[in-house]
Amino acid sequence: MANTLLAERTYKLLREFFLDLDSRNTNNYWANEIALANHSNIFVDKHMRNSTAENKLFVLMVDCMEDIRQASAKANGIKSIDKIMNKTCKENASRFGVQSGIIGGYKKDGCTYVTNSYYALKTCKDVSVPPIPDNSKFPIGVIETIRDAKQFDTEPAPCPTLSAVRSFIKLKKAEQARGTFISIYYPFIENPQYPVWVDAEYLARVIEFLGDDKYFCFITKDASKAPTTPIYFYNEEGEEAVLCTARKL
Repeated sequence: MANTLLAERTYKLLREFFLDLDSRNTNNYWANEIALANHSNIFVDKHMRNSTAENKLFVLMVDCMEDIRQASAKANGIKSIDKIMNKTCKENASRFGVQSGIIGGYKKDGCTYVTNSYYALKTCKDVSVPPIPDNSKFPIGVIETIRDAKQFDTEPAPCPTLSAVRSFIKLKKAEQARGTFISIYYPFIENPQYPVWVDAEYLARVIEFLGDDKYFCFITKDASKAPTTPIYFYNEEGEEAVLCTARKL
């Protein structure tokens, strides 16, 4: 843990150093290099290690990025369906209040549903989440949305790993100014004309629920509708989920 914290602090410090260099030279060279490293996970060539002092510092920053990614991969195991659903319910209670109607699981036809209005999860396994009565204010359309999502004209979409998403979140948080809390968006589909972004934290939750490397996801074939159509996820054990896309500001 101590080494990970040191890597995070070093990464943040060096990133600020290189962005400050750009602000004085106005060429955005290092900003572009940082964006490439963040985006593609392709790290600098070894010859840079025997290059200028700036290049060596950049290599150190990228090494810290890799340390953060590896530490995140080791720390993030897959939690049980029961725990994920209960975590959603607890967060709903604190975020939306007990009168929101989404602080428990809604049961229908032997399956249990939970939602936070941004994503929805479904399992037919026996889970012990707080029950929501049939006459509750559980959001209308959640069951239909999951049911209908797999009937849209869809195509397979990339399935990022949990460690990749968690590492992305950790790095983006390290880049934020101290004391700020800005939503982090993950580039799910990087279509230049119709990019699809999702809330990174919610994407991680869906992957945790379905099981890392055990799930599939589909998105509408119509690229113009992809930025607004929910993404459909499922695994071979029968769990399903939908995740709303987000407009990145």
